[in-house]
Amino acid sequence: MIAKFKQKFGRENMSMNFRRKILNSELAMKFRAQILTRSAAAKFSLRDLKLSSQDLKSQIARFKISTLSFKIPVANFKSLVRGFKIFSAISKAPIADFKIPASDFKTLAARVDRAINAANAAEAARLKILKFNASAANG
Repeated sequence: MIAKFKQKFGRENMSMNFRRKILNSELAMKFRAQILTRSAAAKFSLRDLKLSSQDLKSQIARFKISTLSFKIPVANFKSLVRGFKIFSAISKAPIADFKIPASDFKTLAARVDRAINAANAAEAARLKILKFNASAANG
């Protein structure tokens, strides 16, 4: 009886389990990307941030993930950009320390600046909506 049940329903269960595993792995990858981006932006000290690890560089540059998709506070990206600028001013060879070409460094800084601007615009739009809703509710 059990063998017939497995024969009849086993394939559907296997394909459903396979789909579930793929979905879970995709969610896990997205979650890991979010954790890496947040930890790089918020937890690491700016002096110890090394882009050679590919964590931050791959999240921002290669995948072109916007700050809004992971709901990262704008302040974290501002502090990152400020840290890059401070490090560039203090260090004699900042590009060599980050182990990325100067053009990539400029591109990365530009993308971070664009992400900050987009997040600021989204925050301003959200505040406008909240103010409009509050004024509409108050009559």
